[in-house]
This record gives sequence, structure tokens and C-alpha cells, in this order.
Amino acid sequence: MSRMHYRPNEFADLAGVSVKTLHRWDESGKLKPLRTVGGHRYYTDEHINQIKGIAKTPRQNVIYCRVSSNAQKPELENQVEAMKQFCTASGITIDKVVEEIGVALVVVSMARVTTRKSSKRTLTKILTNL
Repeated sequence: MSRMHYRPNEFADLAGVSVKTLHRWDESGKLKPLRTVGGHRYYTDEHINQIKGIAKTPRQNVIYCRVSSNAQKPELENQVEAMKQFCTASGITIDKVVEEIGVALVVVSMARVTTRKSSKRTLTKILTNL
């Protein structure tokens, strides 16, 4: 039987995500909760229907290796091999391997890209070609 309102921790359990993920979805506009007069967040059965398209997105594991020049290509091959070995030993399935030579370094932290615009374009291109 469904309920009318859910607290963030209750809704996170139903959605199979963390409360922090719900906060991120709120900040990014993916899933906006309703708010009480006091400003507290709450969710409804309608939100459950909305998350079916958000929470079910499959996650892909991507190995990203980079060197600065063609002269370092053997090192790139070593990096890829080391990452494959690490993933295999850790039980991580590899969905894609991305290798780059001489492209600006991309730093990803907590789902935010923190670097120059050209690097943001590079990461966007990588992620959209998965």
C-alpha cells in the first residue's frame, strides 16, 4: 500500500539511493522534493514514478588512462594493463577503456568536473560515447 508523504531517509530506502544522492538530485534539478512550511524536504508517490527513470540508469565502469606525448605510449600501455589487473583483482567489471595522448588532464570530483573548459568538453565527449 502506498503512502502520501515520505521523509528523505524513507524515500532514499525506497529508491535504493542515499539521502546524499537525493540532495544532489535536488540541487541539480533531477528530482525536486516538496517542502514543508518549515523548509523540510518530503517526497510523494508521484516522486516514486519520477525516479523510475532516474535511479535505474545503469552504471558503467570506465578505465581512463593518459600520457602527455607519443613518446610515452609504452607507459600508456602499462597504465592500461595495471588498471585492468587492479579491476580484475577487485572484482570490477570493465565496460570501456579510454586512452588519451596529450589531451588536457580531467579531474572529476564528486560528479563535478573541476578544470578548464576544454577539459570539460573532453570529459563530456568521453562520457557521451560510452
